[in-house]
Amino acid sequence: MEESLSNAREELKRVDHLIYVSLKYTRTCDIFKSIIQRLIDSLDNTLLAILKKFEDEKKIYEIPSQPGVRCSTIREHMTDEKVDELIECTDYVTRTLRLLEYGDCYIIFNGGTGTLSELGMSWALARLYHGHSKPFILYGGFWYPIMEEITRLMKIRKEELELYRIAVEPSDVVKFIHEFEEALVDNQHKHANKAPFRI
Repeated sequence: MEESLSNAREELKRVDHLIYVSLKYTRTCDIFKSIIQRLIDSLDNTLLAILKKFEDEKKIYEIPSQPGVRCSTIREHMTDEKVDELIECTDYVTRTLRLLEYGDCYIIFNGGTGTLSELGMSWALARLYHGHSKPFILYGGFWYPIMEEITRLMKIRKEELELYRIAVEPSDVVKFIHEFEEALVDNQHKHANKAPFRI
């Protein structure tokens, strides 16, 4: 059991390494594929540790080999199952607002109309609560002509252009996050009162 828990912790350390160090060397898609695999491995080792504990306690006689059966076995024998917080939303607008509420920074990739909607909400909130807002980063060079056209054809204020950055490399994302963090800390020192509503 301890060995499986140790393996799970090691996988999480690798995830941590990938997020904070490898971003400057690898493309975003490769990073996230690797992170997802590490998280799966960590979860698998955690489930294995629980099953080994059940085996030691004689609750089960053998550890199932199939992932689905492993999960069913754990569910069967765990009586104190708890969820920290389950957030269920009945509609798209509520879901998007909750995502915006829980995020600290938004990285917006290529997408469809949902992405455009989330961009619009992020940008509008950043403008409304400028100085106390959550930053957003547009990932990919294709955003340059899009944002140029929006700026050229719509009534965009100068300060609204300071609320986002466009990143073309993973290292840019890390750099911009640090810049936004420094600006937010600096701004909090200048303004004693925070915005009355923050999402």
